[in-house]
This record gives sequence, structure tokens and C-alpha cells, in this order.
Amino acid sequence: MYANISTPAEIGADSILYVDLALDLWVTPNGSLTVLDEDEFTGLHLDPEMREKALTALIELKMAFKTKRPPG
Repeated sequence: MYANISTPAEIGADSILYVDLALDLWVTPNGSLTVLDEDEFTGLHLDPEMREKALTALIELKMAFKTKRPPG
């Protein structure tokens, strides 16, 4: 399973828009978690609030996989 951390999607009639925040989570079939592209995330010019929200989302996503409960 692959998950991409991004801004909330804006769904229009003909498009879906979002900003990729570079952080990705790879989950293997045996449940091991690997965070990808942390170096790219560090290099993004994000305001502190957006950076904190992205990191919080990553933590919540990792916890969801560890506990087998989807984020709420």
C-alpha cells in the first residue's frame, strides 16, 4: 500500500486539485512501514502550520496502519 501526504483535494466537475507535500508512506504486505521522500519534504518551502499539519497527518496515518483502524 502506498499513501501520499497532500493538501485536501478540491474536487471539481472536471478535475481534482491538490498539492503533493512530498511525504509518502509505503506499507508492505507484512505491515512494515517506510516513510519515503523525507528529504524532498524538508526542502519544500512550507509555512510552519502546513509543515506541522503534514507531519501530524503522517503520524496519524502510521498509527492507523499499526492499529488497523482507519483515520477519522
